[in-house]
This record gives sequence, C-alpha cells and structure tokens, in this order.
Amino acid sequence: LVGRRVYLLFQHNLCQSTRGPCIRERNGSCVNTLYSNITRIIAVHVTRSLDKLLEELIVPDAGAIAMVFYNEMRKNPDAALFLKSELVDQRLRSAMAQWITECFAFKKKERATEYRLRQSKIGHVHARIIVPVPLVHKGMSIIKRECFERLERVKLQPNQVLKAVNRINVILDEAISLINESYLTNIIENERNDQSLRLHVVSYNLAVECERLRSALLDWMRNTLVVLHRAHPGESISIGSVARSEVGLWVTHKAEFLFPAIEETGILHNQLRQIDDHVQRALEGRSRGDGESVKGAVADLNDAVSRASSLISDLAEQALAGERARDPLTHVLSRRYLPTIMQREVRLSIRSSQRFAVVLIDIDNFKQLNDTYGHLVGDKVLEAVGDVLRHAVRASDFVFRYGGEEFLILLSNVNKQAALVVAEKIRAGVEERRIETSRDHHVSVTVSIGVAMHEGHPDYNHVINMADAALYEAKSAGRNRCIAA
Repeated sequence: LVGRRVYLLFQHNLCQSTRGPCIRERNGSCVNTLYSNITRIIAVHVTRSLDKLLEELIVPDAGAIAMVFYNEMRKNPDAALFLKSELVDQRLRSAMAQWITECFAFKKKERATEYRLRQSKIGHVHARIIVPVPLVHKGMSIIKRECFERLERVKLQPNQVLKAVNRINVILDEAISLINESYLTNIIENERNDQSLRLHVVSYNLAVECERLRSALLDWMRNTLVVLHRAHPGESISIGSVARSEVGLWVTHKAEFLFPAIEETGILHNQLRQIDDHVQRALEGRSRGDGESVKGAVADLNDAVSRASSLISDLAEQALAGERARDPLTHVLSRRYLPTIMQREVRLSIRSSQRFAVVLIDIDNFKQLNDTYGHLVGDKVLEAVGDVLRHAVRASDFVFRYGGEEFLILLSNVNKQAALVVAEKIRAGVEERRIETSRDHHVSVTVSIGVAMHEGHPDYNHVINMADAALYEAKSAGRNRCIAA
C-alpha cells in the first residue's frame, strides 16, 4: 500500500509539473522503476521483520521443541534403534536445540557459508549411521508442527499467519534440502565402496578359508556326537550352538555381506538353524532315554551338516569366479572399505544386542626404523605385522590397514575380556616375530594397542575414537602394551 501511494503521489506531481505527452511518458517510466524499487525494499523489510518475529517466538523454545521431537521419535520403533543409546540421549536434545536456533537465527545470512557446512555435516552423519530418509522427514514434520503452534501465542492477521507459516516452511525446507544433498552424496559413495569391497575382499585365499570353515564344522559335529554318545540317559548336558561357532559367525558377518544376492547364503543360514534344532531334539531324546529319537535326530543332524558343508564350497566357487587380489604388501583391507563394514556391524549390534570390539594397532617407533634401515625393511615389517594380524583373528573378523603403520581390527560378537585376549595375542606375536633385514641380521618390533567396545552408539566413529584414545594412552605409558577404553 505504501508503495502504491508513493507511485500515485510521484505520478501526480510529475504530471502536474511537466508539459507535453512525451515528457509525461518519460516521467511515467521513471516512476514505474521507482515503484518497483520501493516495493522490493518493502518486501525485504517485511521478510526481515517476519524472520525477527519467528526468532523471538521459536528460538527461546528450541529446547522444548527438541524435547518433543526426541520423545515422539523414540516411540517410533525404527527411530528408537538410533536413539536408545545413553550417549545419544545426553547429546541429541542439546544438538537439536542448537540446530533449531541456528535455523531461525535472524542474522543467519551473515554466516551463510558456516550454516551450509553445518547442514552438510549433518547429512554426512546421517549417511554414516544410515538414517532412513522417511525418519528424517518424520522428524521434520514434528518440528514444523511445533513451530506452527508457537504462532498461536501472538495475535496475527490471517494473511500474516499465512506468511509466517510459509516462511517456516521455506526455512526448514532449505535446511533439509542441504542435509539430503549431502546425505545422498555420501550414500552413493558408500554404495560404490560397498560394491568395490565385494570385489577386493574375495581374494585368492578364500578357498583356503572356506576349507578351514568346513573342517571347523566337521570338528563341531564330531565333538557333538562324542558328547551325545558319552552322556547317560537322563543326564543334563550342554552343547554349544553352531550359530555361535566360528562357522556361524562367518555366515552372519561375512557371507551375508560378500554374497548378498546369492540364494545359497540364505539357505546356509537356515541350514545352521536346522542343525541347532536337530541337536536340541537329540538332547531332549537323550534326557528321556529315548534311543530311537536320538538316533533319528543324529541322522538328520548328519544330513544337515553335510548340506551346510556343501553350501560353503558352493559359495567359494561362486566367489572365485570374480576373484580380485588384495594389497600385495599387507594382504588386509584398505581403509576406504571401513565405513561399509562398520555401518553394517553397528546395525547388527543394535538390532541383536551382540557387541563388537574395535582394536587399533600402531607399530612402535616405525619412522625411526624406516630412517635406520630404509623403506624396504619397513615394507617387510608391515608385511610381517599384517601376517600376524590375519592369523590372530577369526574368519568372521575384519582387518584393515588404517594408516601408514596403523591397523584396525573389528572383532565381531565378543566381550571386553575376549577382545583383550586377542589384543595380547597380537602384541606377543609381533614381539616374537623376527624380520630379516639382510642375510645375517634380523630386527624385531613391538606394537601398542587400544581396545574399545561398541556401546550402542549409532555412529561408528564414536567407538573408533574410544579405541584411539586407549591407543594414545598405551603409547604414553611406554608402548608395547594393550589398554582398553
């Protein structure tokens, strides 16, 4: 209205003070330009006033909005998987309140670059812990609803309410657009690494690994039969589940990842469950003194173990069809594949409550060794340490080259004590290893090790940082030792 009045006023005055249609036409054009500029200035002023109003209404309530968001999202079974960690409970609400404050801060444009980087970082974290996009939009709908309700606290005209609602949508949609852009970029990169890892992890020694797993399965079968044969009728006995054995852990943590689209993987998983069922039948028959029931269960058990053994061989054959060599120096996985594996293990841990450990290993005084003996000896040391690591872990575990002289091991389904046992085994194994530098000379090295247990946090970087802190403590305490976080 102000712009329109200015337009009419200037047009009247100019037309009255000039003579001739040509002059009047030129003056009219000037006034049109002036009117457009005034209207734009007023629109910017109105937007700024509206932003200031939203800041005064929403920012003081950012903590309360974050609390509502947190409480409602925890009721969602899918979202609860990411929110049940105590650390998330402590940090999420304050982080969410800070994010809401940043979105509605009146001077946001003065730090636009910082604001965009912040949203990009959030998207990167969402991709790292694989938050489903529908959950993000569900959470955004809660925040929008709470912001809209704050508008009821002030008296606004209907058209003002409409503009305020539209402005809230614009602000939050802009933020979520930046988050989603970063999220999709990182998810695509993770998927690319996922596919690449399947090519690289299936190496020349997979056939040997499968043969060892088949032998382990047959050993488990033999021990089970011995226990069943020696048990007296009515005696209470216990036999370990094959699903918890090295074979079962390999199927859960490696086979399902390496062969996600191969039917045999699912069949093998079901076969292991059937093996445990047959063992349970045999145990129940033995406790009742029912020899025929035990005999039938053992026959079914033998068939099931034979089928499982055959399926493991089939998986190896299919994998070797697309064989790719590993790094020729250390024969362990590259760090670029760490996010893919860690994300999957975090999901398994959260859903099944099976904890895993991260073990960080650093070769002590490696730079000094390189300077003294040269890089060829340094490479021999790296190769020797990689060999110790690979032989110290189970088939279900993962070993990564984490840095120049650093390695990272993911130990699946372990407790803290078991993880420390493996770490000490590695430390002692490296210390005992003699590495040839020339025909008549050998060197030995030591390693410092930090161990940390996954505590349910959805971001795998948390457990890695804990292990890194433990490693730093081990090196500060004199090196050549293992410390757990």
